[in-house]
Order: sequence, then C-alpha cells, then structure tokens
Amino acid sequence: MNNKEHFLYESNHVYSHLFKYLFLYISLILSSTAILGYFWPNIVTINNSDISVSGVGILLILSLLSLMVFFSIKNKFAHIKVNNRTISVSNPKSNRQYNWEEVKSINLIPFIFPPLYKIRINDDYFIFTTDNKYIFISLGVIKDVSEMGQFISKKAKN
Repeated sequence: MNNKEHFLYESNHVYSHLFKYLFLYISLILSSTAILGYFWPNIVTINNSDISVSGVGILLILSLLSLMVFFSIKNKFAHIKVNNRTISVSNPKSNRQYNWEEVKSINLIPFIFPPLYKIRINDDYFIFTTDNKYIFISLGVIKDVSEMGQFISKKAKN
C-alpha cells in the first residue's frame, strides 16, 4: 500500500495521551498522598480529621489498583487515521493499516467524554479518541459531533 496515502481524519493526540496515562497520574497522586500522610499525618486530612494508618493503606491499595489498570490498558490506546478505504492503527505494539472489512465492531464508550471509541479488528481491540466536539445528553449518552465521529458513524452503519 502507498505510504503517502491521504487520510481524511485522525484521532486527537492530546486526548489520546491524557486517557492513556490517566490511571498512572491517579496512581502517582494517590501514592504520594499516602506517603505524605504516613510521614506527616496532620498534612493530609479526610473528613476534617488527620489520616490514619488504615487510611494510608487504603490509598496505597487504590494506587496499586490504578497502576494495575494502567499497565493492563496502556498498549490498547492507539492513534487512528481513517479514510474511505483503510484505517491506520499506530500504538506501541504495532503500526498497521487495515481495510474497513477487517473491522468487526466500532463502539462509542458511554459515560466518558471527550468521546472514546473501542474498535475491534480481527482478534484484537484498540481504544482511541476523536476531537472534543460532543453533546452530553444524559445518563451517559454521548453524541460525537466531530467530523471524524460523523465519518465513523457512517462507516459503522455500512
């Protein structure tokens, strides 16, 4: 396939990195708060009282859970480029182009905005974002009104 092929739309780099590293950031914040609360308990307050040792333990457990989530999903985030014939997927594990016929499903993940999509290609899946143009209707219903989102909706119907 031609490497200079023109792509119509591509996912947003800023939101891709934000979502990819979100659980790592949460883990760092929780663990630093726990360590700070262990050595200086009067600095960290929860419900207007100093943090206890059990509170520090809970923060460390939540930090470890967040870190485990980060390591389990970090390679699933991809930078996506699409046109009418192909979809290009770039992530740390691979950099490949697929035909739209190879796409088994493409779904908007509810409750998360800006819009986050899950695409299943062959036996693997990837998570990607579009632009920050959406309508939050209610109860987790998100309508992606970006140009890439509209293009994906049309391709998903076909």
